[in-house]
Amino acid sequence: MRGPAKVPVPRSPPARGPVRNDVDALILSHWAKQLPDFVYADSADRSSVRDPYLAFVYRPDSLLLPATLAAGASHLYAAGVLKQADAFERKQRALNRVIACVRQHRSASAADPPAVLPFYVSEEAVAASLCLIDLEIMLGSHTDVLQPLIRGAKAQVDERRRITRMARGRLACPRPTIMLGMNIKMLAWMDTFSCVPCARRPVLDRKFWADEVLPLTARNPRGRPDLVFGLSTDMFALIGSAATLVQELLGGTAPREAFAPARAALLRDLAQKSRELPRPTFGPYCREEGEGADAASAGALKIRTKNACIAAARAHSLATQIFLLRADNTTDPLPRPSELAEELLDAIVKVPIDTHASTLMLWPVFVLGCESVEGSPWRPFVEAQLQRMFAKERLLNITVALDALRSRIWKVEVEGVRRLAGGEDGGSTGAREHARHSPEGPEGPEGWVRQCWREKLQLCMA
Repeated sequence: MRGPAKVPVPRSPPARGPVRNDVDALILSHWAKQLPDFVYADSADRSSVRDPYLAFVYRPDSLLLPATLAAGASHLYAAGVLKQADAFERKQRALNRVIACVRQHRSASAADPPAVLPFYVSEEAVAASLCLIDLEIMLGSHTDVLQPLIRGAKAQVDERRRITRMARGRLACPRPTIMLGMNIKMLAWMDTFSCVPCARRPVLDRKFWADEVLPLTARNPRGRPDLVFGLSTDMFALIGSAATLVQELLGGTAPREAFAPARAALLRDLAQKSRELPRPTFGPYCREEGEGADAASAGALKIRTKNACIAAARAHSLATQIFLLRADNTTDPLPRPSELAEELLDAIVKVPIDTHASTLMLWPVFVLGCESVEGSPWRPFVEAQLQRMFAKERLLNITVALDALRSRIWKVEVEGVRRLAGGEDGGSTGAREHARHSPEGPEGPEGWVRQCWREKLQLCMA
């Protein structure tokens, strides 16, 4: 089977590249050199994506250039380097260009298929749409902003597949580079983590995963982390299923009798996928903490990266099991969320903050935060971990998640405990314990999953 097409990158680009001012030159340089480190779970092959990406950016009248500048400016704004106006100006410019491109859509039929692949479904146009989603995540936007953009990008990919199938090999279409597959996987990643904690059905259905996403990950050698998903591909697909099930329960479209067996099946699948993960590798030249000279060797770094991806996948399994269990006040003989939370903490600490797998960890850390009660040592750990993640990645959705824990999840718990314990001082220890576990209290039938649903905490966990 032929590999992806190779696109030449200009050997001696101008000092400012394809941009006309120093600010845009700074933004483009920042994107090319630094942003990939905050996106990919395994950075070993990121140059294979970066090179064709830059080739599209350097094209005359590039659609991807304004989208890239918008994404890069948004990240520099989140990092405190650029003003908000700088980021928003470039965002609006990119949005206008992408909208104008998509409006070129013409309905094609089998009787009159196009001779050339329309530009609005080209991989450059898909990449530009992904930039618009990416920048909203960087800016900490809520998922009601992301979802229309995700639907638009999905429509482009669907239409591209429909046209290429309809043409039956007669379409003049350049062979796609590896960038197209990476962007489809990024779309699936962004969609998955727009489904939680406020449960909603993903935009990308199971058919899209089967047709577009899973064939891309199947090309990876067995046990090797995927550039986008790490070793969490199976977990991410199940997160969407879990969110759909919880939405149906809390939205009243799934009766308890149907929810319970469906949840039990998903819990089994999540646990089984976790058991199927490779075992971590530790040797005399690769310490678990990965610090110092041992981690400097290429072999040790490769092992350390894979170990972090294993722990990250396990953390996603555990976090999503807890999410399912907290959806109602079950009395079924199922795993206890508190016990799974202990395992979740263990998995999180095995993903060092300086590994690329740490870019996948917002959802597990947020769940651990929701499980941490007042006075628990987990709470300061979660705060510190999210602060470290933001210091490394500079993505505002991380600070939005931390603020939601402090001002919504934890605040409701403290106020509920005090109210039920009979006084502002919280009453006795026994009263506080009774309040925590009362059906009317914050850990009763509502719990944090129901609170996220009720208050519409539309956080993006990507």
